Amino acid sequence: MPSKPEAFVVHSLKGRVRLKAPALKNRPKELDHIISTIDSLENVKKVSGNPQTGSILLEYEGSPQVFWNKLRELDVLDIKKAEEVAVKSQLQTVFKKADEAIKESSHYRLDLGTSVGLACVAVGLYQLLRGRTNLPSWYTAFWYSLHFFKK
Repeated sequence: MPSKPEAFVVHSLKGRVRLKAPALKNRPKELDHIISTIDSLENVKKVSGNPQTGSILLEYEGSPQVFWNKLRELDVLDIKKAEEVAVKSQLQTVFKKADEAIKESSHYRLDLGTSVGLACVAVGLYQLLRGRTNLPSWYTAFWYSLHFFKK
């Protein structure tokens, strides 16, 4: 994998942590590599992973602070704080719902990305028709619409 997969804490008790790494889902080789790397830590008693869910279960001895410091020093996972993951997850949910609503209402002829691109074209045309030919407003709208359609 080119970059470290993001992981977040599902639950944590003293001596036991479950991490979820969505990028490792259905990627057993990458998951095994990370598990074997984590297993090399001296205070880790047991590490197991589930490639179908992308979760990693860790059992360790000693201080939680020492464990977390050593885990971060390994630099194999980008461990996010729960708050960061929650906000990202909420935003993804909002955009997925909006995308699905647009798809359903257009009988799967449009999606969110295409709709935003079309809206940018409409804003650009509107600015031109109003006689606003200064570069930033209409040019920016067309520029963004071009990038939406290129994807």
